[in-house]
Amino acid sequence: MATLPELNFTCMVEDHFKEDLDEDVIYAIMHMDSPRKALMKSHVLKEEGNKLFKTKDYRRALNSENDAHMMEELTVAINLNIATCWLKLKEFELAKRQCDVVTNFDCFNVKACFRRAQALINMGQAEAARQDLLVAFRFEPNNGEVQKELR
Repeated sequence: MATLPELNFTCMVEDHFKEDLDEDVIYAIMHMDSPRKALMKSHVLKEEGNKLFKTKDYRRALNSENDAHMMEELTVAINLNIATCWLKLKEFELAKRQCDVVTNFDCFNVKACFRRAQALINMGQAEAARQDLLVAFRFEPNNGEVQKELR
């Protein structure tokens, strides 16, 4: 089994993100040495935004919060894509770990719960998979893939 690498994810930032993101944020996303660090950076930006808000520097607080939101959104998507790649490569432990990164920041992320459930099923951990599927079902009861796995 492969080990979890520090992924160098010099990624292509989608055009609709480029127009909303500050150049420094794009640079940070593209030069983070792991998606986990990018998520952590988004939380640092949120904390900076909170501090700026408390000092009544609302313009800079807004910019910091917007940058944090966009960075988090993009890095969650990247983590989920990496998890899907690990699933396709049948590296189920690595797929699970990638989903764990997302659920550590958003425990109700339906895609992360569903993909982690797929990994867990393939690892022979049916009960843990069922718990993730039930979380996904609670937030997206009409999701056909989730319904199918729960049967």
